[in-house]
Amino acid sequence: MRLLPLTLLLLGSAAQPAPPPPRYCSVLILRDYRLAVTYQAILRLDPTCPPDGVGRLRKVSTLNWGGPYVPQKPGGLPQYGNLWGWSLTSAGSNVPSRELWTLYSWRWQWYDGAEWQPVVVR
Repeated sequence: MRLLPLTLLLLGSAAQPAPPPPRYCSVLILRDYRLAVTYQAILRLDPTCPPDGVGRLRKVSTLNWGGPYVPQKPGGLPQYGNLWGWSLTSAGSNVPSRELWTLYSWRWQWYDGAEWQPVVVR
């Protein structure tokens, strides 16, 4: 008798359709403040992005490009909440404010749903 409610629960949850995958949008970065070796990034979604679209971002180091290990942020590290990419929506982002300051030796990338692409920095 105890198996019947559990079976109904499992069957009911299996019948629900999966949510649609997110719509990934490209990201634009404007350089706001510039200091000797760094700039403050202003993050913007592409103007053609739909209202429910999301931009996925990360920063990668250019110092070890092509090497066996390329440092990246957030990189799944505990200090970034074990995230592998930050999100940017029309409502805001979860990019820490300290990470908006970007050394010129780091490059921003956005995720297009299949692979990471370079962000246009203006």
